[in-house]
Amino acid sequence: MPAARVAQDARGVFRLGNGQEMSGALANVKIVLIEASLDMRNMMVKILRDQGANRLEPFNNVVPALTFLKESSVDLILCEMEQSPLDGTAFAQALRSGKAGPNTQTPLLLTAADNDMARIKEAIAAGASNILLRPYSAADLVKRVRKLANR
Repeated sequence: MPAARVAQDARGVFRLGNGQEMSGALANVKIVLIEASLDMRNMMVKILRDQGANRLEPFNNVVPALTFLKESSVDLILCEMEQSPLDGTAFAQALRSGKAGPNTQTPLLLTAADNDMARIKEAIAAGASNILLRPYSAADLVKRVRKLANR
């Protein structure tokens, strides 16, 4: 099934191919976003905020995110798999072991630039809830985030 066509209008709002605004679905969902690329992080923040994500905490790497997570319970974590000093698999292990505070059961969506099945299986075994492979559309990101946020 092809991904839904999503376009950004002149106001910067993301709309589905039928013109329907993509908004409101993530209001009050507390999300941590960990993405090293500033451009990618800004794009993801924009997409999620257009969905009503008004409790979004973006980070450029896992170190400050882990510090934040030790003190805060969240509803969903999105993390780029190719991180440093901990990659997505090591981050999932830290999260599930309790080293990252109270979020041992929080859904974790990892984004990955490669489709190395061994790495993907390792990340899932370590505790990732789902993997979103790049390139992905705004609609793909929103669909996965909504699904995990509504668990």
